[in-house]
Amino acid sequence: MNRNDDAAFYRNREMQEMRSSELAADPHICRLHWEMAQRYGFLARQAEALAQN
Repeated sequence: MNRNDDAAFYRNREMQEMRSSELAADPHICRLHWEMAQRYGFLARQAEALAQN
């Protein structure tokens, strides 16, 4: 995979985790999915920054 593919993958996973967070009934599970979405968002931003260099 190249960095553009990585960024797209991480953005997709971020959106999936956000949807899971919204659907979770248990607040602990909701928080877990939200934190994973934040992590995937961070990884996507890193991959996008590296792809620009």
